[in-house]
Amino acid sequence: MSDVPNSPPSAPSRVFSSVDRERLFIAFFFAAYFFLVYQLLLILTPFMAPLIAAVMLALVAYPVHRLIRRVVRWPNVAATLTTLLIMFTVVVPLSILIWLLLREAAAVIPVSRDWLVSHRDVGALLTRLDLPGPIAAIAETVRPWSASISISRGSRSTRCARPAMRSRGSARIWSRSSSSCCCT
Repeated sequence: MSDVPNSPPSAPSRVFSSVDRERLFIAFFFAAYFFLVYQLLLILTPFMAPLIAAVMLALVAYPVHRLIRRVVRWPNVAATLTTLLIMFTVVVPLSILIWLLLREAAAVIPVSRDWLVSHRDVGALLTRLDLPGPIAAIAETVRPWSASISISRGSRSTRCARPAMRSRGSARIWSRSSSSCCCT
């Protein structure tokens, strides 16, 4: 029995050994670590495409930088020359290409509008074509919708489904009037 009279029996208590505490600490540490890595990936997701493009550009440009570094004695000047070289061989031609594509796209808009005016019922035109099964089903789905669109030459559509935003002073007003259509 116990030394103290009328004492309740002692409950079986388990004392954690140092091995159990270490395992618990390691499990908690890795759980917290993987949670933080997951959160970091969520933060970096919008920047993945530019980061991957930058890594690819750096991998391609590094041999050029190494060559320039052999010729030029100062590392800062070599880095500047490499940056300028990459900018003029990659960034400038890509910018010119994008500008040309946008200019061509702007030139296509009037031609496509004239074609749409001459072929008002695009859905009927699509159903007359000999299209494969899934595409024909899509054309049948689009036909009622395409018939509800009105396209006129030189002026804005008179039947717009989307509201347009007009400015009146400092206030912005959403309206469904035909004079402020945003679709064309």
